[in-house]
Amino acid sequence: MKYLEVAVEVESGFTETVADLFWEFNTGGVSIEDPLLLWQYINAQMWDAYEFPEKVLQAERATVRAYFPLTADIHTLLGQINEKLKALAIPFNLYFQEIDDEAWANSWKKYFKPIAVGEFLIKPTWEKLPSGEENKKVIEIDPGMAFGTGTHDTTALVLEALPKYIAPGKVVADVGTGSGILAIASALLGAEHVYAVDIDPVAVKVARENVILNRLSGKVSVIENDLLHGFATQVNVIIANIIAAVIKELAPDAFKKLTPGGIFIGSGIILEREQEVLDKLLESGFTFVERQNRGGWSLLVVRKE
Repeated sequence: MKYLEVAVEVESGFTETVADLFWEFNTGGVSIEDPLLLWQYINAQMWDAYEFPEKVLQAERATVRAYFPLTADIHTLLGQINEKLKALAIPFNLYFQEIDDEAWANSWKKYFKPIAVGEFLIKPTWEKLPSGEENKKVIEIDPGMAFGTGTHDTTALVLEALPKYIAPGKVVADVGTGSGILAIASALLGAEHVYAVDIDPVAVKVARENVILNRLSGKVSVIENDLLHGFATQVNVIIANIIAAVIKELAPDAFKKLTPGGIFIGSGIILEREQEVLDKLLESGFTFVERQNRGGWSLLVVRKE
């Protein structure tokens, strides 16, 4: 299968803005080549300069890349992306090219390095554990064509919140699991069992592989399913790192599937839609627990009393 790689050159301060724009178009994946960020990690002696191409390290601007299946309406999509970029009123250059699925699946690997998020250390399988991080809960991840390496604000917000709500004996459902990173994190925190649910068969395949990589097959079940439709098991915690509209759709069913005192953690919510999502959660019967914001994104935690 062919994919379209869309690359946008922008100043470093606008990389997340462009990445968020790409996610609005349901991209299959985003990678960011930001020389300022790379040099921060290099100067902190977390990464080595020799691992990166000289042209990337010396680039004047960052490059944000996104990937889309090459379909008949791809030219319409490109036009819409271009118009959205113009509306941002920032300098940018837009490039695109066709690539095959193997190049698509491996494109992000060049800049995926170990990164600490809260109690966790997320690392690709081909990287060694950095010295000084031995006390972290290590998640080995190979996101492939599924979203979720821990570097995006939406995922990081959930990873930082999980230790407050996941404890030994808890049963968890991770809805829209993607790469499986949040399901794996829940299992490492001591959850008795985790159901990792996704409607995308590619995500299901990748999540299963990552569960095996982390030797958690006995604690994490990966299921291909549309949200929680037909899901009969009562759980203590539901995680949904998706988008505002889907969280609103999920809210009433999530309330039914939680045990009394159960926790719902929703992320992937743009700040502009935070209140409407919270209103829907409260309307569904939940009580408010907390909110966290970062980089234009919101995480909401509510409880079923």
